[in-house]
Amino acid sequence: MRTRITLIICLCLFAVGRASAQWAVIDPSNIAQSIVNTSKNVVLLSACACLQSAGQAHSGR
Repeated sequence: MRTRITLIICLCLFAVGRASAQWAVIDPSNIAQSIVNTSKNVVLLSACACLQSAGQAHSGR
């Protein structure tokens, strides 16, 4: 019985194909564009928050 299990395991291992890893791909232009877009959004949201808080202070809320 043990020989049969060992034989089955060996056959399964021989049937397995070769494994190969993938290389990590980095796109510097995409990262740079993402940083620019995030910076623009931060500036825009900061300006909106300043205008909103100034409007509330001016209206007496």
